[in-house]
Amino acid sequence: HGILHSFPTRRSSDLKTNKKIFEYLKEGVFYPSTCILKGLALNQHLLSGYAFSVPDSIEGIFDVLAKSSIAQKYGLPISIELSEIRSEKEKVKSINRNACGPGKVVDLFVSAKSIVGYSSSSANNLYYISIEHPDIVSFLSQPSSKPRDNFAITVPDRFMKAFSENVDYFVEQGQDKKIKVCPQAILDLISSRIITGEHINLIFQDTVNKKNPFLGDSKRFMFSPVGLQPIFENSSFASGVIDVSKFVNCLGNTKTIDWVRLKAVIWDAIEFLDNTIELSRTLNDLNSKELKETRQIYLSITGFYSLLAILEIPYSSDDAVCLAEALSQYINYYSKLRSTELAKERGPFFKFINSKYELPNFGFEKAPIQKRLFSEGPNLSKKLLKNMPSMDWTELKNNIKKYGLRNSTTFSIIFSDL
Repeated sequence: HGILHSFPTRRSSDLKTNKKIFEYLKEGVFYPSTCILKGLALNQHLLSGYAFSVPDSIEGIFDVLAKSSIAQKYGLPISIELSEIRSEKEKVKSINRNACGPGKVVDLFVSAKSIVGYSSSSANNLYYISIEHPDIVSFLSQPSSKPRDNFAITVPDRFMKAFSENVDYFVEQGQDKKIKVCPQAILDLISSRIITGEHINLIFQDTVNKKNPFLGDSKRFMFSPVGLQPIFENSSFASGVIDVSKFVNCLGNTKTIDWVRLKAVIWDAIEFLDNTIELSRTLNDLNSKELKETRQIYLSITGFYSLLAILEIPYSSDDAVCLAEALSQYINYYSKLRSTELAKERGPFFKFINSKYELPNFGFEKAPIQKRLFSEGPNLSKKLLKNMPSMDWTELKNNIKKYGLRNSTTFSIIFSDL
């Protein structure tokens, strides 16, 4: 019970919420991120990592190295974007020597891990670069001396269009110089690295940025070391997962999903994560300011494979896809509905007035219509969804217009099992 007294508390109602969260932990239905649980005993750094973009200068590189090292000192994972680092083939005019290139910058950050107490073989950190970077081929081709680091490649829509049309693609290399690349060859190289065990992910940045709640580049999405969740630069977020396999009721041979209890856990988890944002320590005043401006939280899903096993639904089936869509829609809806109530009580995130939510024509996209992907249609899942409570997206939109949102983000799709 000692951990219960360490949970974030500011209001008298927080203790009631914390008791519920503690019970959820014991029951295994909700898990705050490991960063939160570790941070309860380590200076109250309760956030799920930081994202840094490395500028193309010696001063900028070492400034980010210092800030990211402080984050790691407190056990927080980091992500490092390398897209701005100039090609190793380019000259640094001031010294008339070739630039180091993104690969050497990765080596620098990896070597700094052990200085702050991290194992150099830990897999907590993420390094990512644009597929349009001139050094993408050499970056992917270098020998793997960092087998447990996570890497990601950001891919814009225009690249995938060139790939689908099987045409050459041109990327800039220095001023007034372009090089021709073959999208198929680059994707084949990425695939070959993944097959050999590399931790490489593809991030389709344009698709992700469509969900950015801010207009233009006022708040650019970066990607976090925790589940590649979208994160704003110089900020962080609080996260947790709901184990959906724990919400099945069995009566004889009949199995149903306990939607009412799932809603209750969503309700309490969102308030807990918002309390975490309020009370966590940050790296510096800028981080604190950015955190309060967006108040990012992410509630995600775990136990999905176990849920399918309990319901006797094959993982590769239309039923599984249909149920996944429904669960995502349900958690997304009620997490945002709860955030509007918190906004009514505590006020919206500081930059709400500059977000898309504030636009007169703001509306939620309708969930995609389930298409048949496998041999059988989603017959079983449709029966399971008959007792799912209805979701009034118009009511949610009206609540946002009236009260705002407490959190700029609330839900992230990370289907995993413990």
